[in-house]
Amino acid sequence: MTSNSTYEIKFKAKTIQLALFMKSTPFVSSPIKFANEFIEKINFLNVSPTVLPIPNDAAQDIPRIILKSADNRDSCSISMSRLDLILTLDGLEFGDIDEVVMPKTNQILEFLSVHNVDINRVGVILTLESEDIETVTGSEYIRNNFIKDNKLSSPKELSIRFINGTSIHSIDSNIVLSVGQKGSGIDLNEKVVMFQLDINTSPELRETKIFSLAESKDFISGALGKIVSIIKQFPNI
Repeated sequence: MTSNSTYEIKFKAKTIQLALFMKSTPFVSSPIKFANEFIEKINFLNVSPTVLPIPNDAAQDIPRIILKSADNRDSCSISMSRLDLILTLDGLEFGDIDEVVMPKTNQILEFLSVHNVDINRVGVILTLESEDIETVTGSEYIRNNFIKDNKLSSPKELSIRFINGTSIHSIDSNIVLSVGQKGSGIDLNEKVVMFQLDINTSPELRETKIFSLAESKDFISGALGKIVSIIKQFPNI
């Protein structure tokens, strides 16, 4: 992706995260059994699972199970209330994201469906990183594209977060766009811009909505399509 601004930079895909919020708990008395069944069915997470000894009365969102792929590119953490899958993309072409992400996503969704796990919120988060910018700093690139007139001149660090509503397959959803520099303070890389797109179902639906297997698949595929459409236009959004 190349911007249409005065300062042209290219972005590459780094990671994508799938967040599944669960109304029903996938395991209570036997997380080890659940974890072993999980890796039997999910063929890309093929390292022996790590099951953490977290008390049942601890916070619901603390991960109890950690799973990884043998090459350490993919990982999954499961708590009592959510599952987070993170896939490494390593500069994958944007048009190829769906065909890489959906087969792995479908494996997990189908496994949860078989175990009668109710999903009441879904999120898809893509993280991108720019190549080194030669003409300006990252903060100047952000300011020149998103700040009008002469406001906030000569920033050392600058980040922007934008939230908008949308509909994905008739499901009320949010688009959360975050743009900033890589790192902060002494770890700041002034020549690199980080860009994150998060499309998630509206949190207001959690109390009343349970997503079927088909709805979950459709939403995630639709969100991926929306993400690709946005990044192709960036920064003209």
